[in-house]
Amino acid sequence: MVDAVEALILATVTHDGIDSGDVSAALSAAFNDADLWILSAPPRRYAEYARDVRTEYAHVPDAMFAAGRTQIMAALIDRPQVYATSMAQAEGKRPPAQMSARSWPHSVSRTSLATLS
Repeated sequence: MVDAVEALILATVTHDGIDSGDVSAALSAAFNDADLWILSAPPRRYAEYARDVRTEYAHVPDAMFAAGRTQIMAALIDRPQVYATSMAQAEGKRPPAQMSARSWPHSVSRTSLATLS
């Protein structure tokens, strides 16, 4: 069981999903969708999340953070479907945070960490 949980958590690095051992493709898809669900949150909640992520990575210089975050978000947004489960797709979930994700480096990385607390 511990191995399965570890595999699910590690799969969130790429959000590609897994289907091996104790983890089914369906479980992996649901776990990844749960991890990505914040992208469909209302704008205020998404902004809180963005601030929390920047705070977590405060040790990373703004330019490096912006480049890395942009790469991650672009890879997710450029997928034909962000979410893998039929439930998320049936709800027509296409992240409204899409524009925020694309502008992430311009909004979050310029924000001083002093204003985040």
